[in-house]
Amino acid sequence: MAQLWHTGRVGHSVDRYGKLPFAPSPLPIRGMQQFTSQGKKDYEVPQEMTIQEIKQTIKDIGQAAKNAIAAGFDGVQLHVANAYLSNQFLAESANQRTDDFGGSIPNNSRLVLELMQELISFVGGEKVGIKISPFNPFAFCFVGKLWC
Repeated sequence: MAQLWHTGRVGHSVDRYGKLPFAPSPLPIRGMQQFTSQGKKDYEVPQEMTIQEIKQTIKDIGQAAKNAIAAGFDGVQLHVANAYLSNQFLAESANQRTDDFGGSIPNNSRLVLELMQELISFVGGEKVGIKISPFNPFAFCFVGKLWC
């Protein structure tokens, strides 16, 4: 199985040719640093994705699934854990959108559902899995009983 994911705000411009990472909302990860090709760096304020960028990312991940199958993988797994992009859309601490991709549980879930639909349409439901890790707080801060 090939695991498919997008780093979202966990990325850094140092390793993206100077471009800020994409995320659901312009909210940086606070209280942590990341390892980059230039050593540890603070997380940056990411660029909020437009609807067009979200739709393109869905298409890109669908194409990645098609490429994985063509390369000989038996299937693909969508990585919706560890604070990567799909997981960020589910988290109120990373997603403060008020459009179709945020503001409510159904809208926060929309990206994951559309990604799964895209993967299934490209490679078939019998070749698609999903990794969800709801209790892994990596790159989301937790204070008392509140996610921030």
